[in-house]
Amino acid sequence: MHVVECLSHSTLGGGQSVILTLVRHLRRLHPELECTIMLPAGGVFVERFKSLGVNILERPLDQISLSSMREMKRTISRLAPDVIHSHGKGAGLYARMFSTPRAGMRRLHSYHGFHPPRSPLASVLYRMSEEFFLHRTDTIISVSESEATEIRRTFPRSAAKVRVIPNTVDADDLRSRCAGPLPSTLERFLDERKKSFIVAMVARNDAVKNYPLALQAAEIVLAASSNVSFVFVGIDSSLADYARLHQLHPHETLALDRLDDTTPLLHRCNALMLTSKKEGSPLVVQEAFSFGKPVVATDVEGIRDVVKHNGDGLLCTDADGIAAAIRTLASDLETYARLSRGASEAASRMNATDWAERYYHIYAHSRR
Repeated sequence: MHVVECLSHSTLGGGQSVILTLVRHLRRLHPELECTIMLPAGGVFVERFKSLGVNILERPLDQISLSSMREMKRTISRLAPDVIHSHGKGAGLYARMFSTPRAGMRRLHSYHGFHPPRSPLASVLYRMSEEFFLHRTDTIISVSESEATEIRRTFPRSAAKVRVIPNTVDADDLRSRCAGPLPSTLERFLDERKKSFIVAMVARNDAVKNYPLALQAAEIVLAASSNVSFVFVGIDSSLADYARLHQLHPHETLALDRLDDTTPLLHRCNALMLTSKKEGSPLVVQEAFSFGKPVVATDVEGIRDVVKHNGDGLLCTDADGIAAAIRTLASDLETYARLSRGASEAASRMNATDWAERYYHIYAHSRR
C-alpha cells in the first residue's frame, strides 16, 4: 500500500508533528507500507521527515499558482498512490483537486483545527468551495470530538464521512529529548529563576491563540506575585502588548519567536498556559502532560477535549480567572501536586501505537 501525506506547511506546527509521529510509527509497525511525504521546501520538518528514510517531494503546497497546479497534477498522476491524505487548506486544495477515483486512489483530509473565516462573505465563499472539495473527499479524519461536531454541523451532507482519531503524542519520545539544549537566552533565564514558578505558553502568534489574553493574565499575576515568571514561545519581543508587559516586569518575562524543540522547556517549567479562542486538539497540552505539568487554559472547544478541569488542569473564562488559577498553582502545593498527578495519569493513557493503528486501519480499509 502506497500512502501519500500532503502537508500545507513544513514549518513548526502541531499538524506537522502529528504526521511525523504517525509516519514513524507506521513504518515501525508496517514496514511494507510505502510512504511519500509532500510538503513545502525550507521548513524544519523537511529534514525531520528525511531522517525517517521516507520519500520526500518538496512542493509549494502553501502557494496557489498555475505552475504549481500543473506540477501537482503530474506528480499525483505519476505516483498513483492507494491513499492520498491531505493536511490543512493548501494541501487539501491540491490533493483533492487532482486526485480522482478513476486513478484508483482514496482521498482523505484532515483540517487539524477547523477554522472557517469569520467575515460573512469569506465564510460563504469558503463553504461553497469546501463543499465542492468534500464531494472529492472519501474520508475526513478529525482530531477531536469537538472538531468533528463542528464539521458535521457546518457540512451536514458530508457528516457520514467524518471519522474521529483524537490526537496523541509519543510520551516516551518526548521524555528522551527533554535534556536537550535550549537557546542560551532561555537557559540563562531559567537558571536565574530556579526558585520561581515558571509558566510557559507555546503557541504561534495569531488571533485564535489570543496572546492579548495571555499577556493580560500575566500582568495581573505579576502585579501581585513575586515568585512567578513567564516564558512565551511564538511571539517576537517587539510585539506591542508584550513590550509593555516586559517594560513593567523585565526580570519575570521572556519572549522567543520560535523554539525548534519545546520539550526541554516543558520539562523544566512548572505549568503550561494556553489562551486559545478554540482548538482542534492542542498537542502542546499532551506534551505538557507527558512531564506531569498541569495546564491553565481557556474553557473552549478542543481544549475541553483534553483538559479535565480540576483533574489535570484548570479551565478559565477570562484573564482574572487565568491569573487566579496560576496564583493557586504557584502557592498551593497540595493543589499543584494533585493536578500534576492528574497530568501524569492522562499521559499514561496515551498510546501512540494504538493511535497509529487506527490510522492504518482507515488507510487499509479505504482502498478500492
